[in-house]
Amino acid sequence: MEAMTVVALAGWFLVGVAVILSRLPVGTCPQCDHCRAERSREEWERSREREIDLKRLYGVARCARCGQFHRIDGPC
Repeated sequence: MEAMTVVALAGWFLVGVAVILSRLPVGTCPQCDHCRAERSREEWERSREREIDLKRLYGVARCARCGQFHRIDGPC
């Protein structure tokens, strides 16, 4: 075989491996500690964003000193 044929076959093999790896279900297993921690972190971030959106909706301002949402005339 010529060198160009070997290089082309190796290239197509790597493309095939990349396609197969991209289809693996990474981060979806229910028993893995890493996946559970990742889902928990994402759920916490979504709940935090919902909380911030609700506070903005109800007109609770963000404190310029501490960055938290509370009454401006109250203590930080």
